[in-house]
Amino acid sequence: MKVAIGRRLALESSRLGLTGTEAAAGIGCSRRTWCYYEAGQSCPDAVALARLDKLGFDVLYIITGRRTGRINQ
Repeated sequence: MKVAIGRRLALESSRLGLTGTEAAAGIGCSRRTWCYYEAGQSCPDAVALARLDKLGFDVLYIITGRRTGRINQ
């Protein structure tokens, strides 16, 4: 499950044109933490998910694999 979330995080950051460093800075975590998220070694908490939402990430997609429909796929 964590690996799938990590993969979807990577896909979303790519969709938004953000590097891992930019995404990490955008939610206030270190690049290392972001790498752990993408590798499926840990998952972002609710605060990080809320910050991702503000950056334009499709959080429902990240968590469930289902798009919200509010973005261009």
